Amino acid sequence: MNDRQDRYFDLPDQAGFLESTGGWALLGADALSVREDVFVNEQNVPPEIEQDDFDVTCMHIVIYSRGAGHYPKAIATGRVVVQPFGEALTGPVARIGRLAVRKAFRGIGLGTHLLTTLIEQAESQGLNQFELHSRVDAMPLYQRFGFLPSGPAFDEAGTPHILMVRSARSTD
Repeated sequence: MNDRQDRYFDLPDQAGFLESTGGWALLGADALSVREDVFVNEQNVPPEIEQDDFDVTCMHIVIYSRGAGHYPKAIATGRVVVQPFGEALTGPVARIGRLAVRKAFRGIGLGTHLLTTLIEQAESQGLNQFELHSRVDAMPLYQRFGFLPSGPAFDEAGTPHILMVRSARSTD
């Protein structure tokens, strides 16, 4: 994904964000900045496992805050990896991951906005099955979007996670 698409949006209680969608070559430095802040510095994920081979092939979204007349700071990010099959679902699956919002910007709806946009992007490519690894304490966000737990909790980077799935059936 070599193109970058930008759009401005507002949230109910805060105006002036820039959402950029594109590949790692264009958005990687900003996405990694957010991910390192949230996953490595806050959640103690080992830095050597924070990046993976999917980063260079998948679609990323980075959200920027409004600065003094420009958008200098990346504040949230997420990605969608398209896979031929999932862990629990058969057929093509959109795997949502690396959803991160800097601490100072949580609670205003950026996570919901990111998840909505990631799902819409995947659906626009004809995908209607989704999987993700959710921290157990973050399950309610994904359940609001029709994701259902699949299987037992497991450890991922020292934190309890659970596989969550959403298919055409689970959104009816």
